Amino acid sequence: MITDRVDLRRAAIFLNLLMACTSFFLMGLSYSGHVTLGWMVVIATCNGILASATTPVRLSLVPAIVPREYMSRAVTYAAMNFNLSRLVGPAIGGLVIAWFDVGTAFLLNAISYLPFIVAMMLVRINSVSGAQIPHRRIWAALIDGARYAIGDPRHAFAVLCNCNCWSRDAGTDAGFCRSRL
Repeated sequence: MITDRVDLRRAAIFLNLLMACTSFFLMGLSYSGHVTLGWMVVIATCNGILASATTPVRLSLVPAIVPREYMSRAVTYAAMNFNLSRLVGPAIGGLVIAWFDVGTAFLLNAISYLPFIVAMMLVRINSVSGAQIPHRRIWAALIDGARYAIGDPRHAFAVLCNCNCWSRDAGTDAGFCRSRL
């Protein structure tokens, strides 16, 4: 919902620049010998927030860039690329740390954001910009989304199953969810 209200190009560039900055900062801490648990908690928190903001932007980019007839392949390639990077990135990072040092690994990680940032500056995005979407209050939009999800039996079932999983994760009784299924 928030992704619908922002310019995808600017959001992607901004978020990736921030993620590169956290890597550059980690590189500086590593080379200066000032890596502490406190800094790691702060940077992990920042990276978690940035990742949670980046995911909807990343997922919204594919339909904004790719023509409809290539969408299924593009979604497959995007998912494959994302998952492959989660496998290959740490492996390369481990090799860099073994051959050089941790600071160099953070430097290369920070540099790895730059091709995406340049590509985002060059690619044509065919989406409705946030300025063209009628703005409503966020709570009104959330309530409309909830009404839609509960109004369709398939969506309501999925919501109730998620409710059941969340409450079990929290260690509470999910009887109210199970009684409705």
